[in-house]
Amino acid sequence: MRFRTTALIARLLLGAVCCLLGPTAGHGRLTRGLAGGEVIWKNVTVADAAGPSAPLPAAQKRDFMEGFRYRNDLGSTVKPDFFKDFPTTAVVERNLVWDTGMIEMFGQNFFDHLKLNEPYHVVSNQDLKIPDVGTFQNRDVVLEWVGQSQRNGQDCALIK
Repeated sequence: MRFRTTALIARLLLGAVCCLLGPTAGHGRLTRGLAGGEVIWKNVTVADAAGPSAPLPAAQKRDFMEGFRYRNDLGSTVKPDFFKDFPTTAVVERNLVWDTGMIEMFGQNFFDHLKLNEPYHVVSNQDLKIPDVGTFQNRDVVLEWVGQSQRNGQDCALIK
């Protein structure tokens, strides 16, 4: 199965004054369901806007992610050596991996709790230490089953 994954991130400058630097968009093609439970990334690009209201420029390809392949295990992605071949500044690219893994995990682990059109609060105020990045806080993760569809003849739940 192939998916086009996108992460849109608001970059903040923290200090004496907090200000929005501008959005960043990361895109990539993720193929999952490979032998051994592996996934592979291709055609990953990132675009950084010059300011809060500036348009996103043309995206730049991230060659270091071309063919990035690993066993689909979300827990391993927060281990210190998982991204050892990534530049230390490649936070957006790591977010693509983390966000995709978390969305998949949330949908699989919590689907039995979801009721159509009713928000379900999964976690709140949970800190996650991320090597070389810092601490990320899940403030309030909410899933909502909003409908169903079909993809390649297979029934799919639409979860927001």
